[in-house]
Amino acid sequence: VRAVIVSGAKAPWILIKHVLRNCIAPIMVFTVTLVADAIIFEASLTFIGAGIQEPTATWGNILADARGGVLAGRWWQALFPGLAIMITCLALNILSEGITDAMAAAPSAALDPTDSSKRREADLLVSDPVRAYKEQAQSLSARLGALRDVELKRNDRHVPDESVEPILSVRDFCIQFEHHGDINVVDHVNFDVRPGQTMGLVGESGCGKSITTLAIMGLTDEDEHLSGEVLWEGRDLLKMSKKEWFGLRGTDIAMVYQDALSSLNPSMLISAQMKQLTKRGGTRSAEELLELVGLDPKRTLESYPHELSGGQRQRVLIAMALTRDPKLVICDEPTTALDVTVQKQVIKLLNDLQAKLGFAMIFVSHDLALVAEVAHNITVMYAGQVIEQAPTKELLTNPIHEYTRGLLGSVLSIESGSGRLHQVPGAVPSPRDFPKGDRFAPRSSHPHIGLDTRPVFKRVPGTEHFYSELPDEVLKANGLTPHAEVM
Repeated sequence: VRAVIVSGAKAPWILIKHVLRNCIAPIMVFTVTLVADAIIFEASLTFIGAGIQEPTATWGNILADARGGVLAGRWWQALFPGLAIMITCLALNILSEGITDAMAAAPSAALDPTDSSKRREADLLVSDPVRAYKEQAQSLSARLGALRDVELKRNDRHVPDESVEPILSVRDFCIQFEHHGDINVVDHVNFDVRPGQTMGLVGESGCGKSITTLAIMGLTDEDEHLSGEVLWEGRDLLKMSKKEWFGLRGTDIAMVYQDALSSLNPSMLISAQMKQLTKRGGTRSAEELLELVGLDPKRTLESYPHELSGGQRQRVLIAMALTRDPKLVICDEPTTALDVTVQKQVIKLLNDLQAKLGFAMIFVSHDLALVAEVAHNITVMYAGQVIEQAPTKELLTNPIHEYTRGLLGSVLSIESGSGRLHQVPGAVPSPRDFPKGDRFAPRSSHPHIGLDTRPVFKRVPGTEHFYSELPDEVLKANGLTPHAEVM
């Protein structure tokens, strides 16, 4: 209403179009339910002699007259008027529900008249991935080609130094849950994180990104079974005692969580929460840490979490993570709940802090374009499996896997203001529905190939670019050409 007033609309138009239009449904529902209440109210009062008196015919008087018959054994005298009251009130309640549904339904004019004869793109993508990929192929290739041209001209992307020994190496890492049986929810994951560099972990919700990082921190439930190797400075975390593993948290490995508001204690001042961390060790005071992340120490320390903005709360979490100068900081979607402007500020802050303090970082996100701003290397996950891995610029200029191309296409179609956004068919399945072989196969352009065949990791010659693909013999047997032969 305020927005319409600002636009100069007159009061009668506002009352009819905005106020009455939104109030008419609850008024009608209230009126109908009020009638039902009145029927029950009248019958109850008249039955006890406090309502409408005879000889006026009402359901209450009929029930009152039937009282003597019930005492004499003629129970049916009260049955039928009671049923009449119940059925009438029930019908009125159903009517009120129908009014609510009818008023909430979209008007027929708002529906696309072609919907009945021509299926929407979203339905097409779900039901026929092969056709969907064909229809989107041209626009996707054009967008990725334009991105490649732009990226080749840029020189501001982070470039990894592969000569540096990794501080964290994850090898054939698997996670199983008791309630999912012998299914690897996270399946043979491999990646390296080097000192002073950032590894981006990308994928849709349910791809296993967060559970992988939580397992590295040792924050897993007892029903989880971990296998493989998680080498921290050459030592396998999975073979450490709980006490040794716990000792790495905060001092060597720290974490910045997704939802800052729920991660902070709402009943305590920021000063009290910072004190709990700084008193355990570290070289910086709470004031120094807050200054480091660009906050006013005095005002922030005297505030409760709800008194800070989303960006300020996220900066507080980053300051807490840096309390004891960790060598590795894991950021689990730290910008998801923030608007685009604040996201940019947080990304710049993380880049500046990394350059200043030299810590390594794992940055988890579903936004591939955002990760590209902070990562030296990017690992793309799907359904618990790594499907592509490469230096940032290499991945952006030469995405190979259909899923990676789809993620990039989705972002590019939004940024270009396209009338039809690019979509990857389907959704990430539940672990109980994972195929035995290629988990992405049902959403690929060849959904019936590779369901029982495990893909292999292949390397682009002369690069550190790895991608997941079915074995060459399987592809050729099904009339498909391996990517290496297309290059």
